[in-house]
Amino acid sequence: MTGKEIIKISDISQLEEIAAWRILKWRMLTRRPPSIKLELAGVLKEDLAQWQLLINRQLSACGCTEGAILLMVATCGYVMYFIFFRGEYSSIGWSVIGSGIGISCIAAIFGKIAGLVLSQIKLVRHVRRLKAVMTHTP
Repeated sequence: MTGKEIIKISDISQLEEIAAWRILKWRMLTRRPPSIKLELAGVLKEDLAQWQLLINRQLSACGCTEGAILLMVATCGYVMYFIFFRGEYSSIGWSVIGSGIGISCIAAIFGKIAGLVLSQIKLVRHVRRLKAVMTHTP
């Protein structure tokens, strides 16, 4: 097992490649996103550390939190629907249980996908904001 890959970014033009690499390379092939180390001239070390933290957080986001939240919401929603609107407690059978499991699994998958898309959007925004800050820095 190898250590986590660290990519050093020393030029502002490299920042835009980060977002494209995330989906194409790491998520589909290696499943281990690298860490980004920013070494940009003209920016305070404290600011670089903050930007680096924001970018690395989005690179390593997996969508699990959003998937878990949607799973819980769907499961609770299905149970509440069954209790309050179905009304027949004696009709609990395998079809009702199977429907609940199916709905919960589909919700978890949609939540995970939504989490990945959201983290990709945030990553692109962070990269654009950093590039704008670097462009306006004298």
